[in-house]
Amino acid sequence: MYRRMLVLGALAACMLLLAGMAAAAQASTIYKVGTTSDASGSCEPASGKCSLRQLIEYDDAHPAGEEEANVIEVPAGEYALTKGELVITQPLLIIGAGARNTRVHRSEDSESAPIFRVEAGSDPGALIEGLEISGGENVDGGEGGDIYSTGELLLFEDWITDGTASYGGGVYNNAGVLVIERSLVSDNFGGEDGVADGDGGGIESRSVADTRAELYVEDSTVADNEAGLGGGILDEGQADEEFANEGLIVDSTIADNDAEREVDGGTAGGGLLASYSEIELAGSIVALNAGRSEDEERALSDCVTAGSGSIGPLEIPSYNLEGGTECGFDQAGELQDTDPEFSSAEPQDNGGETNTLAPEPTSPAVNAIPTSFPFCAGADQRGVERPQGAGCDIGAVELQQAPPKEPPVISEVKSSGVTETSARVEFGLNPGSAETTYEVEYGTTESYGQRSGSAKLAGSAGPTHETVALSGLKAGTTYHYRVVATNEEAPNGVHSEDHTFATEKPPEAPAPGPPIVSDVHVVSVTATSATVGFTINPNGSETTYVIDYGPTTSYGQETERVNIGSARGEQSLTRTIAGLESNHTYHFDVVATNALAATGARSADQPFTTAAGGVLGLTLAQLPAPVLGKTLNIAPVKGTVLIALPEAQAGGAAGVLRGGLSSPLAAFASLSKGLHFIPLTEARQVPVGSVLETVHGVVAIESATSKAGKLQEGDFSAGVFKMLQNRKLKGLTELDIMDTLSAHVVCATIGKRASVGDAFAAGHVSSKTLGRLNASAHGKFTTRGQYSAATVRGTEWSVANQCDGTLTHVKRGVVSVRDFVTRKTITLFTGQSYLARP
Repeated sequence: MYRRMLVLGALAACMLLLAGMAAAAQASTIYKVGTTSDASGSCEPASGKCSLRQLIEYDDAHPAGEEEANVIEVPAGEYALTKGELVITQPLLIIGAGARNTRVHRSEDSESAPIFRVEAGSDPGALIEGLEISGGENVDGGEGGDIYSTGELLLFEDWITDGTASYGGGVYNNAGVLVIERSLVSDNFGGEDGVADGDGGGIESRSVADTRAELYVEDSTVADNEAGLGGGILDEGQADEEFANEGLIVDSTIADNDAEREVDGGTAGGGLLASYSEIELAGSIVALNAGRSEDEERALSDCVTAGSGSIGPLEIPSYNLEGGTECGFDQAGELQDTDPEFSSAEPQDNGGETNTLAPEPTSPAVNAIPTSFPFCAGADQRGVERPQGAGCDIGAVELQQAPPKEPPVISEVKSSGVTETSARVEFGLNPGSAETTYEVEYGTTESYGQRSGSAKLAGSAGPTHETVALSGLKAGTTYHYRVVATNEEAPNGVHSEDHTFATEKPPEAPAPGPPIVSDVHVVSVTATSATVGFTINPNGSETTYVIDYGPTTSYGQETERVNIGSARGEQSLTRTIAGLESNHTYHFDVVATNALAATGARSADQPFTTAAGGVLGLTLAQLPAPVLGKTLNIAPVKGTVLIALPEAQAGGAAGVLRGGLSSPLAAFASLSKGLHFIPLTEARQVPVGSVLETVHGVVAIESATSKAGKLQEGDFSAGVFKMLQNRKLKGLTELDIMDTLSAHVVCATIGKRASVGDAFAAGHVSSKTLGRLNASAHGKFTTRGQYSAATVRGTEWSVANQCDGTLTHVKRGVVSVRDFVTRKTITLFTGQSYLARP
C-alpha cells in the first residue's frame, strides 16, 4: 500500500504533464471566455465573445487530437448558470483566474442540476483549476451537487462549496479517478429540503458494477460539510474484494463535518466513512467531526467503517493526528485523542487561493513530521513550501514561523587577483535572520579611509561566497582592508580582522626594437586585384608599412604608406593591391619601417598570378594548403554563396548590402550589421573568422588537421555561419550558426500561470526556425547552435536554432551532441533528432 501512496504524486503529476505537454507541444488550442452570461448555441471562439458553455460545447464538437487537451481560460468574474449543467465529454483544461476571483455557480431560478458533469476519460482526462464552484443542486436521488464525474478529473486550487445532492453534496465520483489537490471542499449538504438524510456531504466516491472508484486528496481541506452518512467523505466499493475502492489522503485536513443519520451501535461517520473501501492517510488531520447515534446524542465521529472497509495509516510511520481513537492512528509518531488547536473555528483567509484551517503556533501538529518523511516536501494548500520549521506540520497548512534572530557572520576573508591598480576581496557571509548590507573598507593604514560600494544580501540566505572588486589602486603599495556587515541585529556592524595585500609594481618597459614582419600570404586574387595578408609587430616604436609589388622581384610600384602606431604585439593585417593586369604574374613583399629600422624590415618575396579575362575559375585542388588555425579553403558548389571577410567587418550598416545583394540577405540585414558580403564565384583561401551566407547555395569547406598533409572537407548549406578553427583543438573546425530571424519578433509564449497550471497550459513556445545549417562532412567538424553543438562522427546532419531550443537531426551516420544547458553529451544515429531546450 505504501507503493500506492507514492503513486499519488506521480498520478497527479502524470495527468498534468501528459495533458500539459500534449496541449503545449502538439495541436491543442487555447480558448478564452468573452462574456459572463450563460449564452448557448453556436459561437466561433475567434470572435472573443463566447460564453463558457459555448466554448465547452464547441470543444465537444472539435476535440483535440489523441492524448491532447484544449484549454479554456475563464477570466475573473461571476458566471451564473441559467441553462443547467456544463457537460465535459472530451479531455479539457478549464483554468480560472483563482478561486477568489472566478466564481461559477447555479442561478437561483435555474433548474436543479450540478455545475459540471465530467464524462472525459483518460489520456489526459479533465482539469478544473482556479474556480469557486458553488450552488449546484441535484436532489430527488441525484448524484453530485457541484460536480458529477465518471472519468479522470483533477481539481486544483478550487473551492467546492454550497452544493446540495442526495449523494455527494460537493463532488460525486462515479467509478472514476478523482484527484483533489490544494483545494477546499466546504459547506456542502447531502440530503434535501434541509434534512441531512443523504450520503457524502463533501465527497462521495462510489464503484459501479465491476469498476472501482479511486480517490486521491492531497494538501486539501474538507470541512463544515453535512450529510446523513459520511459528512466529510463517503467511499463505497463493492463487496467483491476485487472491486473494493481505494482512497489516499495526504497532508490534508478533514474537520468539523457532521453525519446526522441515526445508526444502530455507533455513529454515521462525520469525517470519513469507508464501506468496502480502503482509505489510507499520511500527514493528515481528522478531528472535530461529529455524528448522531441511535439515542440521538451527538458524539465524536472521525472515522467509521462498514462491510470490509478500512481506514488507517500507511504501512510506514505516517504522522497523522485524530481527535479520538477510531481512525487507528496508533503507529509511532502519530497522535490520537488530540486537539489540533486550529486558529479559527472555520476555514478563513490565511493566504493562497482558498481558505484554510491553520494551526496555532502551540498546536501539537506543528513540526510533528520529520524532514526525512517522504511527504515532508513540496507546498501546502496555499502554495507555501514545506518545511517552514524543524519539521513539517500535520495537515493542509504549514505554519510560517519567524526565523530566529541572528547577527551576520563573516568568514574566510582573503584577497585575490591583485594587479598594479586592482584587487578582489573574497569572503564568506552568512547574513543571519535579517537583510544585510556589506562593504569593504580599505586604505594604506589601519584607519582605511576608503570604502567599496555597498551591496545587500537577503536574510536567512545561508552562507554565501561574496567577492568585492577594488580599483583605482596605486602600484607597488601595501593596502589594509576589512569586511563590514550591518543589519538590524548588528546596527553598528560586524567587522572582520584587518588584512593586507600589496599591489604589483609596474614592469620595466623593454627597449624599443625594429619591426618584425611575418606570416605573409595571398588571401585572394581576381583579374585586376590581389588581397594579401601579413603580421607586423611594431616592437615599441612608431611603425609604418608599404607593399612593394611589380612584375619582377625589382617590383617598381608600392602601395600608400600606412601608420600602425607603436604598440607592442603582433597585428594581423590585410591589404588589397588594385589596378593590376589580368593573367599576369606579380611579385610583392611587405616593408615595415620605424626609427630603429630606417631602411625597413622586409618580408620574403611572394608571387601571385591574376585571373585571365576577369575569371580565374580556381578549384580547391589549385589552392595552397590551408593553414591550421589561420586559413580555410572554400569553393561554391551550387546556387548563390556569399562571403564576408574579417577585414570587411568595419563597414557599418550602410555597407551591409552592397552590389545588389539585398534580396538574399534581406531577412538577415538587421542581424548582420558591420558585415560586407560579396559573391563567392571561385575557390578562395580565406582567413579563419570569415562569415558565409549559404541560404540559397552550397559551399565546400576544406581545412587543415593536426596531421601534416592531411585535410578534411565537407559541404554546408541553408544558413549563415562563421568559420572558426583553434590550433589547440587538433584541427576541429567550428561553424557557428548566425540566426537570420529575430527571436523577439517570431517567438511567443502563452503567459505566466500558476505552478501546476504550467504543466497543462504553459510552454506554448513557437518551434519556428531562427537560423539553420545543413552539413555533409567527414573529419573534425562541429556545427554550433545557441543551446547545443553537434560534432560529426558520421556523414550528414542538420542543426537549427528554434524558438524552443536548438534541434539536431541526423540524416545519415553518427553525430555527438553537446547540450550546453544540461551539460550532457548525446549520441545520435541515422534518423534520430535531439532538441536542446533553454
